[in-house]
Amino acid sequence: MKKSPTSDFLPSDLAVPFGVVVAFALVLSVTGGTSHWNVIHLAFLRAFSALVLIPAVYYISTRQLLLHAHLIIFYAMLAIWMSIQLVPLPTAWLGGFESALGDASSKAQVLTQSTTRSISWVPIRGWNALAALIVPIAALALALALKSTSRLLLVLIIGLGLADSFMGIVQSISGGLDGLYLYRMRNPGSADGLFSNENHSGVFSAIVMLVCTRLIVENSRRAGTAYINLVCSGVFCLSLLSVLVGGSRAGLATGLFALSVGFGMVLIALQPAATETRFASWLNRIASYRWIPAFSLAGTALLLVAVFWLFDRAPGLREYLSRDTFEDLRWSIYPIVAEMTADHWFLGIGFGSFEEVYHLYETSDLLFPRFINQAHNDWLQFPLEGGLPAVTIAAGLLAWIVKSCVTLTTGGRDHVLLFVFWSAVFAILCLASFIDYPLRAPITQVVATWLLVCLGCDRMDKSQNL
Repeated sequence: MKKSPTSDFLPSDLAVPFGVVVAFALVLSVTGGTSHWNVIHLAFLRAFSALVLIPAVYYISTRQLLLHAHLIIFYAMLAIWMSIQLVPLPTAWLGGFESALGDASSKAQVLTQSTTRSISWVPIRGWNALAALIVPIAALALALALKSTSRLLLVLIIGLGLADSFMGIVQSISGGLDGLYLYRMRNPGSADGLFSNENHSGVFSAIVMLVCTRLIVENSRRAGTAYINLVCSGVFCLSLLSVLVGGSRAGLATGLFALSVGFGMVLIALQPAATETRFASWLNRIASYRWIPAFSLAGTALLLVAVFWLFDRAPGLREYLSRDTFEDLRWSIYPIVAEMTADHWFLGIGFGSFEEVYHLYETSDLLFPRFINQAHNDWLQFPLEGGLPAVTIAAGLLAWIVKSCVTLTTGGRDHVLLFVFWSAVFAILCLASFIDYPLRAPITQVVATWLLVCLGCDRMDKSQNL
């Protein structure tokens, strides 16, 4: 039987699923930048996600299902628990169970006027949260249909990052032209990019910077990949520029962190092999044309940061210097969210119910014209909405992530690079989730899912090389 032609980048048998994934990414880029339940964009995105599941499932092999069973189990268990939260139960049973476990408060009296109720305080929001799972599930299925090809997934992430950075820069220099924003503009001239929030765009740009650095390091060891490095270097600089002009303190902090880690990864990759002298090895690597984009990237990035710093053109920096971050509203509502979590730690209030339940706890001194729709701290809001079962499910995934990263520390230089990369990626997501909710935006959910698939591939490659 004649073997189908293949290429290093895209094997011919993956051409059709890759086309479907590209279409999915295009739809995602213009409809998946917000988590607000009442945005009409999300209805189209979820319908399209359900549609692409058909070709995705067709191309998935049993081997891929087994290799990434942990992610399938995570989403399945989360969907099951979200469904259980929506099942109507006798009010007396549920109220007695909550009281016995200390998972209730006087605020729950508003729900006792009917004979049955669900764990979710606002079931319609719970159904919306359950429907939202179709997007990352479709992303997982499409990644498996691509046979978990890490390079393809990372290129797709860079493509989304390029669109987000370009859009954010244009929005910033336009002075706040409404037609350039996909969602309602919060701050005039802010670089929201593909998102409804400049913080989400800034954190996403930081992750894209790390992905670009990884591809630059990996491609610099291959012949004929200089053009790929040039593209990645360009996207890296655009992402950094978007962070600098975006007006997001979280974006600026994570962007500079990604910049530092990126330089560290390049320096680790340039370390000499054991058989070479240090001086000769460095000269040979620097002289290699494949490393020219990496050094051009370093110089350009440093120049950008210096220029924006000296000429005071970094809005995020002005935010740091002009006001005390602890006066931000998110810190003011922290005690209330902590009280809510203490009252409902076991069963939770139901995914999506935070906004309505928060009104029952809100104090008069926190009444503002702009309402609070999220806790701006997913480390508290996730257990508040999902309770102990959801925390247990998430803890299982976190344990797998930690174990996978630790396995990369015992290899050679290449595995050390991967350990640094993955540690930085998850550090950004974890730290950003303390002050915001980046993982609630569909774009970030999809990218996080693809990154988890790539982490699984790296772990398997490490095991096979032992």
